[in-house]
Amino acid sequence: MNMIEAQQLEKTYVIGKNHEVHVLKQINLSIRKGEFVSVMGPSGSGKSTLLYLLSGMDRLSRGRVSFNEQDIGKMSEKDLSKLRLYNMGFIFQDNHLLSHLSIFDNIILPAYTAKKISRKDINDRARQLMIHLGIEELAEHDITQASGGQLQRVAICRALINEPEIIF
Repeated sequence: MNMIEAQQLEKTYVIGKNHEVHVLKQINLSIRKGEFVSVMGPSGSGKSTLLYLLSGMDRLSRGRVSFNEQDIGKMSEKDLSKLRLYNMGFIFQDNHLLSHLSIFDNIILPAYTAKKISRKDINDRARQLMIHLGIEELAEHDITQASGGQLQRVAICRALINEPEIIF
């Protein structure tokens, strides 16, 4: 069974009144559970757009995207948010950490929101992820007190905290 399937995926942006930019045209792909897929191409070729569409973070112009056989194009924003919270993890190029939270709190926030396990288990899991990625000493630090590479590892911990089925 395919975890993600895209059929005839297209994305068009309208710029100004009459100018359309076709970013993706007739993309077909499938990703099976456990498969590792890299999306490569030059700057501006639509890599980020493709990932946003596959994860339901953006709406497609045409075609269909399904996640575990659910058509995400037909899902409400609320249901898409739940899908992303419980089933997907995200590591962005720009890590999108919250500046008013400690590094530890940035990591545990999605798990506290999801409420899948106890707070104690969430905290233990976060500490284990931080140890595994070599950033345990930064737990109570502010994000301004960490290097870019350390912040990327914080984002990886945050993406893994809910044990997602897929990471983008």
